[in-house]
Amino acid sequence: MMIDYSDFAAAKAEDVPWYRVQGNTGDSDNPLTGMSALTDTMRQYIIDNGGPDVTLGSPVVQMSENPDETITVTYGSTVAQQKSVNYKHVICTTALGCLQRMDLSGLSLSDEVLTGIRTLSYDRATKVAIKCN
Repeated sequence: MMIDYSDFAAAKAEDVPWYRVQGNTGDSDNPLTGMSALTDTMRQYIIDNGGPDVTLGSPVVQMSENPDETITVTYGSTVAQQKSVNYKHVICTTALGCLQRMDLSGLSLSDEVLTGIRTLSYDRATKVAIKCN
């Protein structure tokens, strides 16, 4: 809480604007709500600007490095539906629980990184604010 407060206080003191995602986007037949509004809008922006299609809603099961410096990502809800695609660059921002279920043995991750992935976890948090005169 104190770290969040200091971030916002510093931004206010330096006159840094803050933005938020608010409301529904999409069309009336398919409104986007919550965090999907952000990812779906980003996906559409990428496609509209000539970028590659972005796959959503397919869990990643494995990532591995290749000799040509690409990364193979295998994804799919079931073994029969799994596909593998090579990418030049991969940004993985998944939650730790999901990351722990992926086969990362084909990546050149250090023992320290693998230990961190195995041992870190989220904890419950209670946010309390007290205002004093």
